[in-house]
Amino acid sequence: MNKKELEAALAATDDLKSNAAAGRIVDRLINVITAEVAAGGTVRLGDLGVFEPVQRAAREARNPNTQERMVIPGRRVPRFRASKAFKDAVSK
Repeated sequence: MNKKELEAALAATDDLKSNAAAGRIVDRLINVITAEVAAGGTVRLGDLGVFEPVQRAAREARNPNTQERMVIPGRRVPRFRASKAFKDAVSK
């Protein structure tokens, strides 16, 4: 399912007037989650899961072309952890 299909499914299950209205809701949801996680916060969505930022440690890597060693700096990345209810629903 892509974003357009999600918007259509949301519009069909809810009494929204159009797919465009559902699209605005999806866009707002994505923007709110992105802003909160980018600010260092956590978003918990009940039966879906948790969106959170995590700090990835610096690591050493090797350039495959030149075999030169380099250090990849640590950085903050987003992570999603699925809830138990979501995992159970998918595994059925």
